[in-house]
Amino acid sequence: MNVNIKFHIAIGIRNIGKSIAKYPAIRLKALTKLYGLDAFGGHIESGLPQLYHQTHLDRKNNGFMFAGGSNDIIHPYTHIPVITLTDSINEQYLNGQEKFDNEENLHFISYELFAESCEPTKGTISVSLKEIQKICGFNNE
Repeated sequence: MNVNIKFHIAIGIRNIGKSIAKYPAIRLKALTKLYGLDAFGGHIESGLPQLYHQTHLDRKNNGFMFAGGSNDIIHPYTHIPVITLTDSINEQYLNGQEKFDNEENLHFISYELFAESCEPTKGTISVSLKEIQKICGFNNE
């Protein structure tokens, strides 16, 4: 019997600087399928609100924007949650019975960070099958 196991990827912004981050914002673009990064889905935590006035073309080309206002700051060495993304994976992949073509980059998310008086920072987050196996309690080593 094939069982799908649901998992979540929590996205947030961590301030590793020595000053507070005012008006924090992040643009996220999932380059693989994840539920929650769309105009209606997702479990929004007590973090940054999603900007819903983006056009479909802007979201498709640039990603989804989450932005804080004047009351949203991130103190040094703390973080603020943004969104929790969801997916599911078949147990046969987790226990190693079947292989994925791209196990090192199972999920790939690009981001761009913004804050007042700071240069924007771009990067990517890659989630591997091994990381998901570990979180779900499957140790295949």
